[in-house]
Amino acid sequence: MAYNILKGDVQFVNSTSGTIESMVDDHSNQTIAGIKTFSQMVTASLGISSSAYYGNGSGLSGLDIAVTTFSNPTSNALIVAKADANISGAVGLDYNGTILNVTGNISASLNISSSGFYGPATGLTSIPATQLNGNVSAANIAFDANTLANNSGNLQVNLSSASGLESTATGIRINTSLAVVKSSPVNNDKFIIADSAAGNAPKHMLYSAIASAITSGITTYPPNGNNGEIQFKNGSAFQGDAGLVYASATDTLTTVNITASGYVSSSNYFGDGSKLSGLSTTSYGFFTFDFTAAAENDFIGIVTTGSAITASLPAAASFNPGKRFTFKDVSGSCSGSNHIVISASLNSSGESIDGEGIVKIKSAYGSVTIVSDGLSQYYIESVN
Repeated sequence: MAYNILKGDVQFVNSTSGTIESMVDDHSNQTIAGIKTFSQMVTASLGISSSAYYGNGSGLSGLDIAVTTFSNPTSNALIVAKADANISGAVGLDYNGTILNVTGNISASLNISSSGFYGPATGLTSIPATQLNGNVSAANIAFDANTLANNSGNLQVNLSSASGLESTATGIRINTSLAVVKSSPVNNDKFIIADSAAGNAPKHMLYSAIASAITSGITTYPPNGNNGEIQFKNGSAFQGDAGLVYASATDTLTTVNITASGYVSSSNYFGDGSKLSGLSTTSYGFFTFDFTAAAENDFIGIVTTGSAITASLPAAASFNPGKRFTFKDVSGSCSGSNHIVISASLNSSGESIDGEGIVKIKSAYGSVTIVSDGLSQYYIESVN
């Protein structure tokens, strides 16, 4: 009997004959610790399982793999599907672990949501006004130009020049000088008031209500008497009197007596002035021949022409007491027979001047002032 003793590792290589090297255990499981190289195809009726496969897999079939090519493998680029069922690193779309960068536009059929958006928003539309933050220039706001206006980017009320309103640094206020003038109010015209009973709230009142409120607090007193009679207070009423009448047609005031503690002034006086006293005016008369002194003469100038000139006085009773006449030689020619004779008795027998019927002025530029007693005598007041 022969024995074949093998010691150590035995490797069967390239045996094609019916030797022991060509034998394969096809009954039990085998574990191959090293590398087994097959020069021909390995087939299995069930499957071949491995933790990993290496080498050319192009001959495999039935694999559930859609991608065969990965193009543009750029760092941080996001993978996108291509039309040929392969994948590619996206151009202009990358993610660095913190920020997603997009070169181009982002479009969404629904919404794009974020805790915050940054950069220009010029392409956004339909932004709700309630979501705006900050100031919006009036140039970017649609408004009615009849009522509003753009003032350097600020929206302001467009005030009509005749509205009676003006815009100031503190707001809009009423300025009546800007309103159209109305000369005659009517009952339905409205006035703005501050209602003190309602915290000075602005309210309006009709002109008729204002007029009624004013007239209700006024007591009226109708005139009394005939047309033209001047009205005066008589108790709690007006009263006229026939002794004080104004005629508008002739612009004349007619009365019986006027008494004044001060003065009565007029540009002209007419009628009897014989009751006046203390008159300071002087009426001048000028004579070159014999004459009778008139009541209106106060100062009488006389020019002698070679013979005497006689000045006769009216009756003393025709004047109020104190009536004065001053007679003077204004030519300076009185001397000798060229003298002035003043006679009180020529017109009124028995009347005299300081007891004499006549007095004479015989000196050049001489003068004498004579005063009536209002009865029957004249007296010399002064001689010059």
